[in-house]
Amino acid sequence: MKFTISHHFLLIVGTLTNVLANPIPSTHSPKRLLATRDLSAYTDGLATITTDVNDLDARILTYHGDDIANITTGAAALITALLAETKAIQSYFLNATEAATLLDPLETFAGRFTVVVEEYVGIHDAVAAAGEGWYLYSQLQEEHTAALTYTGNVVARIPAGDIKVAADAWATNITDTLQAGVVAYKDIAVRPTELPRA
Repeated sequence: MKFTISHHFLLIVGTLTNVLANPIPSTHSPKRLLATRDLSAYTDGLATITTDVNDLDARILTYHGDDIANITTGAAALITALLAETKAIQSYFLNATEAATLLDPLETFAGRFTVVVEEYVGIHDAVAAAGEGWYLYSQLQEEHTAALTYTGNVVARIPAGDIKVAADAWATNITDTLQAGVVAYKDIAVRPTELPRA
């Protein structure tokens, strides 16, 4: 399964590129422009989650059938990180300039999620043969919900405008990709009934 970015999404990113290349003159005083805030709740959070996504990807790549414990451990860590970082940003609202610095990390974040879901799809048959599809299906649902919560909270803390539109497009790309993973496992979502032992 190959995931593609919609034409509408590319138009949004193109518009944003033009806006960033031709910034609107600031009405803030030079003194206020010198004041910078600590954005580590966002930047460190995105870095942490991206690291967990990469770790999950590495775990999926080593799967060749049977026990899925290594994958589920990585997925659980990612879900925990998404929920923890959602809490970490609750009191931090951004201005447009601050929010613009998050677009590159969000793009990286979205790209890594696309790779992970492709890897999930790649092991579908091996997981099905092991009778473990139901568990990964459940975890993919949890990953989707946690990512939706996190990205939704990030976007909600960005003021209205082109930056918010672009951030929302990346957020939607992430959650849509994860939803595609959920759909890919839907056919093996039911836990197999164990046969009675002789």
